[in-house]
Amino acid sequence: MKKTLIVLIAIGIGAFANAQKTKQDEGIKIGIKGGLNVSNLMGDVKDVAIRTSIHAGLVAEIIVSDKFSIQPELLYSGQGASDTREGGGRIKLDYITLPVLAKFPIAKSLSLETGPQVGFLISGKYKDNDSNDKIEDQKKLILDLTPV
Repeated sequence: MKKTLIVLIAIGIGAFANAQKTKQDEGIKIGIKGGLNVSNLMGDVKDVAIRTSIHAGLVAEIIVSDKFSIQPELLYSGQGASDTREGGGRIKLDYITLPVLAKFPIAKSLSLETGPQVGFLISGKYKDNDSNDKIEDQKKLILDLTPV
């Protein structure tokens, strides 16, 4: 009986000590990220519609406190537009993006993220049934602020 009581007390203390662990004690988390991109072009372009593609890559979360963490990412991002003219093709712009997000947890599985992002153009092509032409005169570097 004494042994059972001692084991139950030890398990209770262990569970209580584990429950007191803060989010900051977790340190750095590393993972993968992926999703669907729906993009379009704006400005002096006509006859274009959305292009669907993917974004995927690596993500790290550096936990600073229970209410704040920094989340750097390294992602591939397929962007561009579809040409809606007859026989039209697709404008494919492929980027490597590096967002650095400030992350504020709101609930267990919900957080608010914001921060700057830099993107490097790795490929720009116009593809249709007859050609696969490289796009010239395209910005090689993009900078923006990503509110989410």
